[in-house]
Amino acid sequence: TRSMFIPFMNTRLKFAINTLAVIAVLLAGLAIYVTAVFDPDTFKPDLVRLVKDKKQRHLEMKDRIRLTLFPTPAISLGNISLSEHGNNTKTFAAIENVRMSLALLPLLFERRVVLDDVHITGLQATIVRLRDGTTSIDDLLAGTDEPAPFKLDIRDADISDSMLTFYDETTRATYIVSGLALQAANVTGTPGKITSTFSLKTSRPEQTDLILAAGLESGLLLDTNQQHYALQAFKLSLKGELKDIKNLAVNVSGDLSLSVQADTTELTVSTLNADITGLAGENRLDIRLDVPHVNFAGKHLRSSHAVLAARIDSPQTRIHGDIRLASISGDGEEIKSDAMTMTLESAKDQRLTRINLTSPLTGMVTTREISVPELVIRIHHTDPQIPARTIEGELQGEASLNGATQHAHTSLAGKIAGSAIKVTASILGVDNPALRFAIDVDLLDMNQLVPGTIHQKSDSAPANLSGLSIPDSLNATGSIRIGKFISGDIESSNVRIEISPH
Repeated sequence: TRSMFIPFMNTRLKFAINTLAVIAVLLAGLAIYVTAVFDPDTFKPDLVRLVKDKKQRHLEMKDRIRLTLFPTPAISLGNISLSEHGNNTKTFAAIENVRMSLALLPLLFERRVVLDDVHITGLQATIVRLRDGTTSIDDLLAGTDEPAPFKLDIRDADISDSMLTFYDETTRATYIVSGLALQAANVTGTPGKITSTFSLKTSRPEQTDLILAAGLESGLLLDTNQQHYALQAFKLSLKGELKDIKNLAVNVSGDLSLSVQADTTELTVSTLNADITGLAGENRLDIRLDVPHVNFAGKHLRSSHAVLAARIDSPQTRIHGDIRLASISGDGEEIKSDAMTMTLESAKDQRLTRINLTSPLTGMVTTREISVPELVIRIHHTDPQIPARTIEGELQGEASLNGATQHAHTSLAGKIAGSAIKVTASILGVDNPALRFAIDVDLLDMNQLVPGTIHQKSDSAPANLSGLSIPDSLNATGSIRIGKFISGDIESSNVRIEISPH
């Protein structure tokens, strides 16, 4: 029986092998026939018409569409370009070559288009943020109510030798991402992953350009059906130099989620942490930003709080400061914080100065204006070399800064070291700022404030020091009025100092 079974098995094995060989030959012949007869370039006019009808953009395909079946089915689109929305002559993006590898089994049995690999070379695109807050790609990000005939999945993507330009019409700032190389795995699956290297150049009017080398690693989610996109646990690193700052390093991490709906676009950033370090001469800089959660829905901004801390360490002095904003909200034109707290601390030898500011805060985006209408400033200074040892005080008032007109103003009143003080001051301009001020002090006792005060005996002292001049470089005009002035054994009343530039 066994001797009869073995030939039977050999016969079946030979039949199976021969059958597979015939199928392989048929498939090879079919592939050759399809490649020779089928011309995918005939679909080019339909693609151009589809883009024109759906997106009101002109798609130009300069090269022939090529189809290859070995080693895997692939389509090469060659050189293509896409116009701006509603403008056939202005180019939004151009690509030197696009090549896509196609998986056949999901297409045949699941009506699912799976692109095993997408290779894009020489991409150049410009994205503009318009003055009304919209962008030039909103129409591309918007979803559609029409059901897709196929479900699209992209497994891996590779982008090389590409450049992206972002321009903000409001701030006139330009951001250029060049030398872009990007690799993405399991793009429309979960979990996806993305890695990228590029150079970043930022340019703003009247500011020094910044050029940085960058790297990005992140989890990736691209749900085109639900129009939901996310960078999960992303890490962005930037390195370069800025003017007088050497060894500049920026590290940013967090989670970013973008949801695009028919009526609104929602951006959520969570656990955002940013660290900036650098060296300015002998001073080491360390800046940190922490934002637990911030949400942008359309033009509306919401965040529970944010903290920005800065530290400067030098061989002689240590300076530390932080700004905390609570209950942050905005509507595209105005940004508010119900409670702003700023702390600045400076330490040198045995001297310590601490300044604390609190106020609600309002910022106007279009005019670049910031105002603190209920400003409270508390001052604490410790110096063992001065007779008073400690100086404390509190001032209350308001302050504002207008970036559009380059004008800053403050008005304060309170007490410092037991003296009542009123201050009004304004600064106009940036390149050659003009300072205007008026200071009114009821009592100034230099014996308590200045170390080693020289005691002099005098029966009288000048009560008016008008016409005091200062260098032109300061460009300051103002007055200082002191109700009672004490220095050593000198006591003067109604001292007035007038300051003016040459």
